[in-house]
Amino acid sequence: MIKKEMKSLKFRASVVTNVLTILCVLMLSVAASAQVTITHFNYPGHGDAWKAYLEDRAQAFEELHPEINIDIITAGSSGAYVESVLVMLAGGTPPDTTDFHAALAGGMINDGTFADLRSYLERDGFNLDELTVPAVVDILTAPNGQIWSLAGDLYTVSTFFNKNLFAEAGLANPAELGDDWTWETALESARRLTRDTTGDGEADQWGVDRIFARWYMWVHQAGGMVYDRTVNPTESKWNSEEVREGLQFPLSFYEAEATPPRNFPNLSSTYLWTGRTAFSMVDGPGTVGGSMANVSFDWDIARQVRGPENGGSEIAVSGFQMLSESKHPEEAWEWLKFIALDPDSLRTFMGYTGRLPGLTEQILEYGQYNENVPENWQAFFEVASDPNSRSNYVIPNAGAVNSIVNSKLLEVFNGETALETALQQIHEGVSAVLNDRR
Repeated sequence: MIKKEMKSLKFRASVVTNVLTILCVLMLSVAASAQVTITHFNYPGHGDAWKAYLEDRAQAFEELHPEINIDIITAGSSGAYVESVLVMLAGGTPPDTTDFHAALAGGMINDGTFADLRSYLERDGFNLDELTVPAVVDILTAPNGQIWSLAGDLYTVSTFFNKNLFAEAGLANPAELGDDWTWETALESARRLTRDTTGDGEADQWGVDRIFARWYMWVHQAGGMVYDRTVNPTESKWNSEEVREGLQFPLSFYEAEATPPRNFPNLSSTYLWTGRTAFSMVDGPGTVGGSMANVSFDWDIARQVRGPENGGSEIAVSGFQMLSESKHPEEAWEWLKFIALDPDSLRTFMGYTGRLPGLTEQILEYGQYNENVPENWQAFFEVASDPNSRSNYVIPNAGAVNSIVNSKLLEVFNGETALETALQQIHEGVSAVLNDRR
């Protein structure tokens, strides 16, 4: 009798256990089915370290928010990124979040592609004006006042220089010159640092390289702009005296033969990190962990050279956006906050990428979270906080505009067309393109 009761109890216990197990499985299944998936579409041009940061943060975010899954998808190529987003939008399967840089976003900024983040920021107590520098606020704000993106990283263009070459020539280097690092001293330094080191009568060491690469900086330092505004410009200023003065500055290095000629064979073999050029004024933080990581000479950075009106530089901004057609805007916003506004995440970002983060407070911590940091790394912050520093222009129909601008400037730098003639031709061509948009 007792044995029968024991068997009965064991059977009932087994049934209860099985029922509980089934219930647990069902509950987990329901929880899984209720989980929201946020798709983040990654731009491959940011590089592997950027993607590794996103994957690290996705895991950390999911631990904090088990109800949200982050699915990171990377575009097949940098050139296909914009088209891929447009195709997904047209097909009704848009990603929730993206990581465009400002110039790549172009016409999407004002056509409703991106959600306005201003209300989210204000609701959660964030003031963009207090979080980052004015130039970044400017580029993240569309002409209609909407905030179309949060900052990811700041590429603050500074002066990189070969300390050994300056010392061997008996010249004060850019960091030592401080406020005296001007257009005039840069040109004179470049002249004196351009040398024939082999005795064959041909220069094989130069003062500066790629002086043409960011020509718009010199226009800004001369007090001008080539358009009426940075984001979605409507009017050309290409024929102004300030633009002519600004572009004459890089031309002066070619005229002085203090930079490798544009037709130099294998031009990349002359870049700063090869040791054949004394300084560069077109590089930023990404170069620290990249091309400058294993050079064979001592180097450092300084603020950007100072022009006749100011010493502002370029701040290129990559960021994180929410698409307006996201089906899960609240969850997407939580993800954006985590990767762009969380201090610990930004420290992780610096550790992975070696790049300058978007928030002022974390910029000041840059030296603590990066290897190979230059001695004068604070120059990055000085460039970022300079009120005269600007982002490059964000033009919706950039292809048409750039085809005009680049071809004419190439003619100027190759000595085929006079600067004044080219500027008038650019002004007329660009004005026609801009007028077509009105």
